[in-house]
Amino acid sequence: MLGEEGISVLFGGGDFGLMGRLAEGVRDAGGMITGIIPRFMVERGWAHPGVEQRIVAGMAERKRILVRESDGLIALPGGTGTLEELTEALVSKQLGFIRSPIVIVNTGGFYDELLRFLDKMVAEKFLRTEHRRMWSVAPAAAEALEALHHAPSWGEEDAGMAKIG
Repeated sequence: MLGEEGISVLFGGGDFGLMGRLAEGVRDAGGMITGIIPRFMVERGWAHPGVEQRIVAGMAERKRILVRESDGLIALPGGTGTLEELTEALVSKQLGFIRSPIVIVNTGGFYDELLRFLDKMVAEKFLRTEHRRMWSVAPAAAEALEALHHAPSWGEEDAGMAKIG
C-alpha cells in the first residue's frame, strides 16, 4: 500500500520479520524505502540487502532519525524495539518535538493491553485526556494509511500540555 501510494518509507533497515516484509512490499510496489540501521546490525548481517541503507552509530541515533524525520509513524506489531520506538515517538510528540501522526496497528488485538495501559495512564492522571489525540489506532495494516490521513492534529500549543499537574 505504501509503495503504491508513492509514500517514501523510513524503517529500521532489517531483513527479518515484519521489517523485511515491509521492505519487500514497498520495493516490489515501486515505492521508495530507506533503512536506518546501526552499524553493529550491519556487521551482524541483519541489514536488508535490497534497499538503500543509512548506517548510523547506534540505536539512539536510529530512533531520533526515524521519529524526527518522518511525516507520519506507523507501529506494526513487534517486540521490545518496536515498543521502545513507539513510546519514544509518543514522548517526542507530547513534548512538542514532533507533530507527526502516530498510528498503532492493532492487528488481532496485538496492542490491546498497551492501549488499556495508556488509558490507565490517563485515568491515573499521568497523561491528560487530550494526550489520547497523540495516537490513532488502526485495526489492521490495510487501515493504517486512512488512520494516518485522518489523525487528529497536534500543534505547537499542545506541547504546553506536557506538564501534568
